[in-house]
Amino acid sequence: MARRVTRGGAARAVSYGAGSLLTAIGSIFLLRHLGLVDFGRYGTVMALLTIVGGFTEGGLTTTATRDMALLAPGTERRSLLRDLLALRVVLSTIGIGVAVVFAVIAGYDSTLVFGTFIAGLGIVLVSAQAAFLVPLSVDLRNGRVAVSEMFRQGLLVVGIIILALGGSGLGGFFVNQLLAAVVLVAISPFVVGRANVAIPHWNWGRSRTLLREAAPLAIVTVLGTVYFRVLVIVTSLLTDDRQTALFVTSSRIFELLIGLPLLLSGIVLPVLTVAARDDPGRFRYVNQRLTELAFLCGALICLILVIGSHPILVVLGGDQYGAVAPVLRLQAPMIVTLFLISAWNPALIALRRQRAMAIVTGIGLLASVTAGLVLIPLFDARGASVAAVFAELFTAGGTFLVLWRAGPGRELHFGWLPRALAVVGAAFAVGLLCPGSDAVRTVVACAVFVVGAAALRLLPQELLHAIGRHPSDRVR
Repeated sequence: MARRVTRGGAARAVSYGAGSLLTAIGSIFLLRHLGLVDFGRYGTVMALLTIVGGFTEGGLTTTATRDMALLAPGTERRSLLRDLLALRVVLSTIGIGVAVVFAVIAGYDSTLVFGTFIAGLGIVLVSAQAAFLVPLSVDLRNGRVAVSEMFRQGLLVVGIIILALGGSGLGGFFVNQLLAAVVLVAISPFVVGRANVAIPHWNWGRSRTLLREAAPLAIVTVLGTVYFRVLVIVTSLLTDDRQTALFVTSSRIFELLIGLPLLLSGIVLPVLTVAARDDPGRFRYVNQRLTELAFLCGALICLILVIGSHPILVVLGGDQYGAVAPVLRLQAPMIVTLFLISAWNPALIALRRQRAMAIVTGIGLLASVTAGLVLIPLFDARGASVAAVFAELFTAGGTFLVLWRAGPGRELHFGWLPRALAVVGAAFAVGLLCPGSDAVRTVVACAVFVVGAAALRLLPQELLHAIGRHPSDRVR
């Protein structure tokens, strides 16, 4: 199993890197073609649809992955897949209808209402196709999952490039979401395998059980992955198009990054689920290493965003996007807490503590909106960034408290943390004080971080390889 996890995890990591590169390429065309204001309008619609997707999909996928990991291959798994597929299609359709109604009530113009409907249909199809990936994740066949994810991203990017070169208006980019989804569903039997393509079957008993267990996780998913998109909606209602565009662009950078902590979480969930039942020692070990790796990855990315935000934005969109840099710098610290929350959530899900998670994240979502309503009218896009960071800090603290009360949090060791903070502080100091452009300072700061982490023995062995080690091995 360890070898399959390692190889599959490596494939997912490579896929994520390739997908991020494709997204960056697509973003360059999208940002430069649409311009700051129209890109803000595009991002507002996609934020709205992502929020709906979080409520209608996120909890179901995680719950089904956990439950399927405990079932024997064969009829029972296929039955669960068919029920999951039916439930996802129904809920996604209802969710898109709600999104369209909201767009009308909120006073969005006809282009944005049209975009919500058309791109929403694509979301429904992608939701169905994503259900086909659950058995592959459970069986640790992450290579096929990686191919499917990368192919979807490739379809979207190719469409964006064609539309940009052809001079398409904003509406064409919404249609691109639907066309890419149609192609993805059509080729699913060849990508995920015919055995993992099922016909939807409505089972009210199974659906009720999935909904009951998935509802708390849906709340967790919304706050963990889309809460700053809620702030996009609030910003669009309380400020002008330019300020909305600044925050949308900053959030778009996080969309390029947020998949990494979620990838980490998704890979280890089946392993932690089985370990929670059969091997407490391995469960504790993986939880420890996840925490260490999450902090280091989050701190490194935060370092890059704070020091290198301006050149990153200029490369992606041109000089007009340089104004986004102060907003992005303020929002950067939330990447650390996003990684930590994504490291702790799989343990809590494996222990079936999703209700406690939902309470924490639900309150965090309320804190996010409340802070946004206070700060956005005062500070515009910068206020939205500060509200996002506030909500993330609140949620991370609450998540750790739930983990502590569940047991695994008490077993975490933090003797490595002072050394890690020293490395982070030194990297920031050197990066900010050294001469040269922002790009040069970013490279220098990253080098100091990596060298310092290696010198202080902070770099853990590759996480997925560590899963296969004996739990008696020493944990720092």
